[in-house]
This record gives sequence, structure tokens and C-alpha cells, in this order.
Amino acid sequence: MGSKPLPPQVPGYKQPTVLESKAREEGIAVKPDGGAAVEFHVLPYGHRWTLSRDGQRMGIFDTKQQTIEEACQRARAEELSSIVVHDSQGHVQHKDDTGCTDTLRDFPRQ
Repeated sequence: MGSKPLPPQVPGYKQPTVLESKAREEGIAVKPDGGAAVEFHVLPYGHRWTLSRDGQRMGIFDTKQQTIEEACQRARAEELSSIVVHDSQGHVQHKDDTGCTDTLRDFPRQ
């Protein structure tokens, strides 16, 4: 069939890259500069908890709540971030796309 119409030429308009378009199609948050949003993961680590970003461990903590607090501090420093909290089995228990909320700070300690 026919191709999609081009967007109107608007001053300052930037054609999205293939990566940006793919990320938006898959529901992945994208920063205004085109970079992907940062995800911090609170994960079980034996009898302790770990905080990771982009698959890299950032620290090990005694409690889940300590790990969440550290994730909140780091998320506030990012332009666009989310915190993913896993349960003790490693399953996603909660996702906070705003980086840190009161609900997350008061999250149950299980």
C-alpha cells in the first residue's frame, strides 16, 4: 500500500530514530534526549537484598526497605527513572514509573 505521510515541517521537530520508535512501540519510557529511562531493580540476594541498574549490582543491603530507600535516592538523581521491586522469589512485585513515591517508601517488607 502507500507509505505513511511525512510529519509537517515544524521548527525544532526531530524525526525519531529507529531505536526510539521501537522503544515507544514496546512501551519503554524514553527520555526527551532519546535515551531509555533508567530502571533500578530491588532484588533478593540470598538472605539480603541488592540494587541493580542495567544488570549491574550497585550495592547489597540487609533489608528490602534499605534497598528501596537507596533506589529512591538514586532515582531522584535521574531525569526519567523507574523502580522495580521484586519479591523474595525474584518475581516483579511492584513497579513505580515515577522513580519514587510514598507508596514505594512504605512498601511492605516481605
